[in-house]
Amino acid sequence: MNPIRRLRSILLLAALLATITASFTFSLLAQEETNLPPISFNTNSLGWAQALQQWGQAALSAAPTNLAVVPYATYAPSAPHKWGGGILTLWNITPYLGAGMGMDYLGSFSLVSGDVEVQAPIQPLSFLGSSLTNFTLTPFALGLAGTPVGGAGSANGSLATAAVVGGSFYPFTLFGSSSPTILGGKLALGGAYGNRFNAGDYSGKFFNFFIGWRRDF
Repeated sequence: MNPIRRLRSILLLAALLATITASFTFSLLAQEETNLPPISFNTNSLGWAQALQQWGQAALSAAPTNLAVVPYATYAPSAPHKWGGGILTLWNITPYLGAGMGMDYLGSFSLVSGDVEVQAPIQPLSFLGSSLTNFTLTPFALGLAGTPVGGAGSANGSLATAAVVGGSFYPFTLFGSSSPTILGGKLALGGAYGNRFNAGDYSGKFFNFFIGWRRDF
């Protein structure tokens, strides 16, 4: 790849990641103080195991309430390695806009990216009444820009992009139950379809299937 094009791609990616980082910072600073309680306890009266447990609980209560962590499996029918996976971490900037970072891996291919998501939660079964009223489906669209760091041949180090559409839901609400809370968040199921560009042999269509952990996201 031309060194000037490579440098330009790296600078563009750095600018994108800097923008996302700034968005995270302003989003966190704008939260109410009730979202960030002080972490304090007296370790003199606790054993080390109890102290660590109390610190962990306090840290979780102080964590942003708009966090989502989404590990996923990927199937790319035209790629040299068809099965892989990745992880995506997102923060809400507004109730309908999130931004974050992700990492994909398929065999020898790996990609680090900055991601922007728009979403619109809906209640498509509310007209049926009863227990299905609270079932919430969240369609989303995701755009990402990143750099392949391996497996993409001449596209390694260049600027790769992808467009993704999909949806997620809390499975327990489908049966009229409330979603159980795990570490302060809830589990969501979902799937997505996307198309990757300028990623060498790993360009093209792919499908993601995920179980995500969301904390009021």
